[in-house]
Amino acid sequence: MSDIAASTEGRLAAGDIELAYETFGDPGQPPVVLVMGLAMQMIAWPDEFCGALAERGHFVVRFDNRDVGASTHLDNVRPPHLADILMRRHLPYTIGDMAADTVGLLDGLGLNDVHLVGASMGGFIAQTVALKHPGRVRKLTLIMTSTGSRLVGQPKPWIYPRLLRRRAAADRPAAVAATVEIFRLIGSRGFPFDERYLRELAGRSWDQGDPGRPLHRVLGHGP
Repeated sequence: MSDIAASTEGRLAAGDIELAYETFGDPGQPPVVLVMGLAMQMIAWPDEFCGALAERGHFVVRFDNRDVGASTHLDNVRPPHLADILMRRHLPYTIGDMAADTVGLLDGLGLNDVHLVGASMGGFIAQTVALKHPGRVRKLTLIMTSTGSRLVGQPKPWIYPRLLRRRAAADRPAAVAATVEIFRLIGSRGFPFDERYLRELAGRSWDQGDPGRPLHRVLGHGP
């Protein structure tokens, strides 16, 4: 297990958005930027994982996407309805906007080109960064993600209502229970279900001031 803790915590401007971020390791080492998925805080990249990358000679950056954690929350925009999401219309912002956020983060940290790692929705963001700004990406690593095509990687229809539930958790136990329920629905059936880890992660997310925001702020997949 790594003993390296996050050495830098801060917020910086990326266009009209402020992004909260943490870093691990020596800024002089090759940078690895980790992009998390829908409605998940940066702490979903485990501390031990980030520390292990730093121990192997990387400068690691993780951050909260817009509308998540300690980054800017766009509470003044109307969330899309299910039909809007399926038709990709009237979206408050798109994956392309979030890719621009990521590039703004690189600019603010003075990182010219990085190893970019995206998980789930973060993989959509990372792919868009690589397509629009290929000179900023040394290597692209994609985890449990897809291409944005309607032909692949879609949730089962019966899962949508649960993912898009608009009611936020009322308290910490409810937020923890909701997280466990969601990951039982979307998690891999081929690996053991780590409920203890998920409960700890959901509790930390609540304690850091982002009390289980509902998943209805689903974003457009297009650039």
